[in-house]
Amino acid sequence: MSCAILCAGLLAGRWGYAQTHDELLNDLKLDAQRAAAAVGESDTAQLSGSDADLGSPAYIALKARLTRYRGADVRVRFVYVFRTLPDSKKVIFLADSEPTESPNISLPGEVYAEADTSPGLQAILANGVPATEGPIEDGFGTWVTGYEVVAHDAEGRVRDVLGIDIAASNWEWEVWLATGKAACYVWVLFGLFLVGYVFSRREREQNEVIRNLSEAIKQSHMALMIVDLKGRIEYANSGFCQQAGLTRRDLIGRSWGDYLRESMRLETAMEITAIFNGRRNWTGEWTNKRKDGTTFPVRGTITAVRNRQNQVTCFVAIYQDLSEVRRNELILLEAKEHAEAGD
Repeated sequence: MSCAILCAGLLAGRWGYAQTHDELLNDLKLDAQRAAAAVGESDTAQLSGSDADLGSPAYIALKARLTRYRGADVRVRFVYVFRTLPDSKKVIFLADSEPTESPNISLPGEVYAEADTSPGLQAILANGVPATEGPIEDGFGTWVTGYEVVAHDAEGRVRDVLGIDIAASNWEWEVWLATGKAACYVWVLFGLFLVGYVFSRREREQNEVIRNLSEAIKQSHMALMIVDLKGRIEYANSGFCQQAGLTRRDLIGRSWGDYLRESMRLETAMEITAIFNGRRNWTGEWTNKRKDGTTFPVRGTITAVRNRQNQVTCFVAIYQDLSEVRRNELILLEAKEHAEAGD
């Protein structure tokens, strides 16, 4: 069972990793779409993609917008806008979110050297559909990236593309954290199932023992009766009913004291009642009376049943019919007398 839980947890982990990975990539794609919507085609149309853009109002406004978007999400490291040059098939930077004094700033017109090895970027340039890629290493680090189209040229081709970079280390941590949660949920679920299975199995075993014990008592020739603390008869097996000549309906729910006074000498009944009130055990012999009035010798044992807190919960009375024993004793006595007379 523990192996099954471990396997299930591992499978859940793999499945959860794949699903979480896809979900986070989709979230990154949506982030890129929102950022691109905040930029707009009119913002990039005023840019030439060269040093001439530096200091221009359009460049300053676009750079400020990219910087604010980066600052709104602690996961984001870079936000930038590319432009593709159809004639040379190069990809250049229009603007990025880095401060002007940063050594990692990408200036307008600077060629993005890793463009050819960026599958997500190549995919969006080819079909205009939002794309993601990564983790992929470039000159600035290892990233997971989301791309969205910002503008098309006059011929309908993708011209400007916005990209968002998230550090691959942060990305993997998010994926594994979410995956670990999913795996933990599975382990907890299967752990609860295992606990439930163990308790259910133990309960079935205990119920089986109780059922066997109940059947043994029910079918025993020994007469057995259970009496609650209020002195009511709770149970009488078939052996007791046969011995007393009564049915269970005659006995169950009836006052045990009334039954004692009807079936034996008053002195013995009072003695047993005193033992009952004192919550003690008792063993003795007496002559019992059946429903039809006939009598028979009995040896009885009254036992106070206690729980784990040593509190009495009920009494069990076992009656042994001594008729056969007395007959055998009489036969032996007669045989002995005959033997002695012959001597």
